[in-house]
Amino acid sequence: MSYKILKVYDHVLQDSRLTTLREKYLVSYIWSWQEQDRCCFASDDFLSSLLACDYPTLHKLLSDLRNRRILSINHSSGTARQLAVRLPGAPESFCEPGDIFDIYSEI
Repeated sequence: MSYKILKVYDHVLQDSRLTTLREKYLVSYIWSWQEQDRCCFASDDFLSSLLACDYPTLHKLLSDLRNRRILSINHSSGTARQLAVRLPGAPESFCEPGDIFDIYSEI
C-alpha cells in the first residue's frame, strides 16, 4: 500500500473560483513548484495518478482551468509542457527551457 501527501494552501482552499477538490489539489500542486521558484513539468501520467482520474478527466480539468484563466499552459517547441498558476494582476511567466534540469542538479 502506498499513499501521497498533498499540501493544499489556504489561499487555494478559499479561492471561490475553484469549485472541486481536484481543482484545488491540482492548483496547489502546481503552486508548490512556483513557491520554490521552479517550473511544473508534470506529465499527464503523473497528474492523473496524483488526482486519481483518467486522461479525459485530466484534460477537461486542465482545459477548464486554462479557459477560466486560472492556469497557464505553455507548449513551447522542444521542451516539456509548462504549467503555472496565474495570479490576478500578475504577468504570465514561464521558466527558461534549461530550468527543467535544475531539479536534478541538487540530487
